[in-house]
Amino acid sequence: MGFIRVALAVAVIVAHFGPLLGLPFFGAGVMAVEAFFMISGFYMALILTTRYRGHIKEFYINRFLRIYPIYWILAIALATLIVGYWATTNRTLSVGYTLTHDRSTRPVDWLWMAFSNVAIFGSDLRLVYENVRSHGTSTNTLLVLPQVWSLGTEVLFYLAVPLVLRLRVRAQVGLFVAALAVRLLVSGLAGWHWTVWTYYFPPATAVYFMGGVLAYHLMVALERHNWFSAWAPIAGWAVIAAIVALIAVYGWLPFMVFNDWRAFVGFGLAFPFVFSASRSSPFDQALGAYSYPLYLTHAAIATVYAPLRHLIPEPAKIYVITVASIAASCVLLRVDGRLQRRFKRRV
Repeated sequence: MGFIRVALAVAVIVAHFGPLLGLPFFGAGVMAVEAFFMISGFYMALILTTRYRGHIKEFYINRFLRIYPIYWILAIALATLIVGYWATTNRTLSVGYTLTHDRSTRPVDWLWMAFSNVAIFGSDLRLVYENVRSHGTSTNTLLVLPQVWSLGTEVLFYLAVPLVLRLRVRAQVGLFVAALAVRLLVSGLAGWHWTVWTYYFPPATAVYFMGGVLAYHLMVALERHNWFSAWAPIAGWAVIAAIVALIAVYGWLPFMVFNDWRAFVGFGLAFPFVFSASRSSPFDQALGAYSYPLYLTHAAIATVYAPLRHLIPEPAKIYVITVASIAASCVLLRVDGRLQRRFKRRV
């Protein structure tokens, strides 16, 4: 699913910094993040029932190594740059939501900030707390990388998914229905808090993870039929092209609306075909490795870009940030690869 994951990462960049090549992409970034959650649910169900079956400890170690080294490298580098810039210029280096605070910031907020920035865990709940406390007007995230909240939600799911997959499929369907009920309930009651309670609140976002898990079970059921094995790899590439095109032009389609349930149902039904087509493609797998660092680096690049923005025309901003994010992702992946090899040799 490398093509789709990179397209989703680019969709988040476009949501934050404007159209790329004139294409609007979709969902103001919200739908892209939720689609990432679905993909995580699908992959975690896949690897836990195949590669890590009966080896939960190895699963947790693998998830840790996939998330934390790249995040820590980037967060430390950006925090050092922000502090250094402030020390030399007495000005804040930010794009408005990175390491900002107001006079209402309390010691407990700084402690929570320190823990969330290091451990990632709890960063999503922090956004719920601070937005409810300030009635949705606070920019006091105190996060080095603002999108780390979604990693906090991912970590929660990684901790829970081995237990979830021990349940019968019927029970997993029940969890999906329960999460959907929570999401519908908070959507109706949230009012101006709708983003907080349906986007940052883990019990509501669990519907996407569980949707991905059920998509995996759908693939297992389909693989029992000869027609699926024969046609899925061929049809899968057509489905991949259609999904990437949908992500790119979603904002132009008058019959699709923001956070449209039809898009997510379509993703879930398409995942078995997409995986069957791309599972044996080294290029797709290599491309997919860039989705995570791209998702993280673009906010860091935008922060560095902020004091230089008067030197670069506004229409070029999205291209500068995208190219710089790709270059930074290449560097991050090389450094992370070396760290991973050293760790594995020691182990």
